[in-house]
Amino acid sequence: MQENILNRARNICVRPFMQAMVLLLAAVLFSPHVLAQSPDATKLARQISGWQALLDRIDFEIKNVPLDDAKLSRMASEVEKANIEINKFIIENKPYADDARSLLDKLGKPPKEGEPPESETIAKQRKELEERFARADGLIRSANSLRERSEQLRETVHDMRRNLFTSQILKKGKSPFSLSLWQEAVPELSKAITQMRIIVENWAARHSTGRLLALLLASLVVAALLYLPMRRGIAFYRTYPEGPPPPFFKQAASAGIVSLMRVVPPVVAAFFLYGGLHYFDMLSPPFDHLAFVGLGAFCAITAIMAMSTTLLAPRRRLWRIFPVASSVARRLNHLIFAIAALYGIDLFLGALNTTLLMPLSLTILQSAIASVMFAALMIAILRTPFRAHRLAGNRENRRTGNLAGLAKLLLWIIVFAVLLATALGYISLARFLTQQTVVTGSILIVIYLAYLTIGEFTDGFGDENKPAGHFLKSRFDLDEQRREQLGAVVMLGMNTMLGLSALPFLALQWGFSWNDVYSWSRQVLFGFEFGGLYISLSAIFVAIVLFFLGVLLTKLFQRWLDQRILSKSRSQTGAEDSIKTAIGYLGIVLSALVALSYTGIGFGNIAIVAGALSLGIGFGLQSIVNNFVSGLILLAERPIKVGDWISVGNDEGNVRRISVRSTEIETFDRSHIIIPNSELISGTVKNWTLRGRLGRIAINVGVSYDADPALVQELLMEIVRAHPEVLDYPEPFVVLVDFGDSSLDFSVRAYLGDITRSLKVRSQLRFEILRVLREKGIEIPFPQTDLHLRDIDRLESALKGPAGTKPKKRPPLRQGKPRSRRPGKTG
Repeated sequence: MQENILNRARNICVRPFMQAMVLLLAAVLFSPHVLAQSPDATKLARQISGWQALLDRIDFEIKNVPLDDAKLSRMASEVEKANIEINKFIIENKPYADDARSLLDKLGKPPKEGEPPESETIAKQRKELEERFARADGLIRSANSLRERSEQLRETVHDMRRNLFTSQILKKGKSPFSLSLWQEAVPELSKAITQMRIIVENWAARHSTGRLLALLLASLVVAALLYLPMRRGIAFYRTYPEGPPPPFFKQAASAGIVSLMRVVPPVVAAFFLYGGLHYFDMLSPPFDHLAFVGLGAFCAITAIMAMSTTLLAPRRRLWRIFPVASSVARRLNHLIFAIAALYGIDLFLGALNTTLLMPLSLTILQSAIASVMFAALMIAILRTPFRAHRLAGNRENRRTGNLAGLAKLLLWIIVFAVLLATALGYISLARFLTQQTVVTGSILIVIYLAYLTIGEFTDGFGDENKPAGHFLKSRFDLDEQRREQLGAVVMLGMNTMLGLSALPFLALQWGFSWNDVYSWSRQVLFGFEFGGLYISLSAIFVAIVLFFLGVLLTKLFQRWLDQRILSKSRSQTGAEDSIKTAIGYLGIVLSALVALSYTGIGFGNIAIVAGALSLGIGFGLQSIVNNFVSGLILLAERPIKVGDWISVGNDEGNVRRISVRSTEIETFDRSHIIIPNSELISGTVKNWTLRGRLGRIAINVGVSYDADPALVQELLMEIVRAHPEVLDYPEPFVVLVDFGDSSLDFSVRAYLGDITRSLKVRSQLRFEILRVLREKGIEIPFPQTDLHLRDIDRLESALKGPAGTKPKKRPPLRQGKPRSRRPGKTG
């Protein structure tokens, strides 16, 4: 009674209230104002107008204003920034247009003439959605147009910068062998010195010389304070017992740390001095630029010297990475120091000429002298006899020696190009070659050492005596083959990262700017169009991660299902394996679909790919698809399961694995046979354990005709019934199958609960049958052949001869070595 009253109250009060709440929630959620709330259209239009004005201004400047590299760099930065903002605008606002389009599609097409009109509410919603879609679609179209225009302007600016860079490099001036150049430069040199002296005197008059000396002294103190611990660190990392040299990985790692320790004290002191001059406002506009360039030149000289001293190690032969003698290492170290100093001085003098507006003749003469001196120093390096000092046990020295010939040839070409360009008046080209040889060469050496270090590190994966191999062996119990495979993958990944990180620095040295590098990096990572297809490496990378994550989750789910569900359900092993395999295929397919959807490949594109695959299948992939479909049939129908004992032709064994293409069978002699799935489906297969392990064995026994058949039958029945593995039901039986040529042929038929043990049971029964029959005196005959010779008496008389005569003597046996007979033949 009370329950009926509660039900009635719920029907009267609660249910109508819940229905009203559901309707209200549906109205709110499915309202077009909620589904497609678009931002302020006026604000979006102002953004479009701002980008339009920016691109118009840049287009006007390109066509009408003389441009230098600084202006072009600024324009490239502005265009790149606008392009990024436009792409962000499109990504953020495109969903509003898509939502409006989707809602319009759900409303359907408006009624045609003569059809009943739609309701006023639907008509109002359709009008609002059409207006919203028109606004959003118009903004997206305008933004797409601006994006195309910004990309075109970006390419135009890049082309102009490349052309300007090429024209400056290949600009021809007066040759340093020209007498007129020297006549113009010598008087200008004295004027430049006088001008520089006046500027320095004016600076000294405005600033305190004592403060400058104090800053210099403080910088030296900072360098000394940093040098003492760095020296101890260098001694620590360069200590090694006498004997064989350290491994290359230890050499390279120590070289990196020691080079950094040698760079830190002077560079920190230089930055301290530069910051102190700025702090006390002692750098007027001309000196500010010169001080900044001088700081960069000093840092470059210090870095090159530290790297050269560390890699060549003139005083520490064990830590010398390049295989040269000590005298050669000292000579090369001095020459590299001279080249680094020449590079820094030339860089500072070039900035000085630009700051003081020196005449062109003086700039040409300074660059020509620096180029000739650089060529002379390079010739001195190339003419150095590289007497290699092969360090025992260091195989990387042999690797570095293989590139010596190629490097020498390339450097000789650069030297002759510098001298030829200087002589012909292409001073900018000669200076560019010298600078790139120093800077790019230093970067390439660092990259090469990093490459060798990565190779040495990953090669240690396979050797368990090295740290990396020992760690993988002890922690993860990986065998040598697995460790080597992991090392190959790690080496490929690390070398790829090394190349990608080195490309921006190399590009900066060859006329490109950070804007160019940033633009390329953004396009490569976040998408670019290639042949009408939009490719995004970041999306591809995330899709690959999602795919492998899905596969990993599938494996974990399979393990959980096996341990928690299937193992407790007491199902057959084959059924468990079929379920796990089907789940594995399903997980892989779902992971692939998720990964493809993340990359933006729609189902339409997938259908196109499927059509192409169908065409390929029709031409040459029939067998692969046939085996794949056969594998699915094996998993679904399960005529063969993992663990079954099957016979295919002359092959027999247990099924170990059913994969997509083939099935693996392990024979009883532990060999593995790979059979295509199509042969198992279309061919004849004998499965001993399809419905279970119950099976029948048959043992044939032959006895003498003198034996009592009834006694033999009784004995055989006793023997087979006494065996513990023979089933009582179905009952075993003995039959007389045939009258043989030499025996009465009996057959013992018995059933086993586990047919896989039939070989052992048959052997045990045969031993017992043989023992019992011998005890009972029952003969097991075997085929015998009697030879009957006719007329033996006449043959003997013929050998004796006529009566009264002596029999002929037989010829004596021939003595000697017996003739060898071929194997397998009888006499």
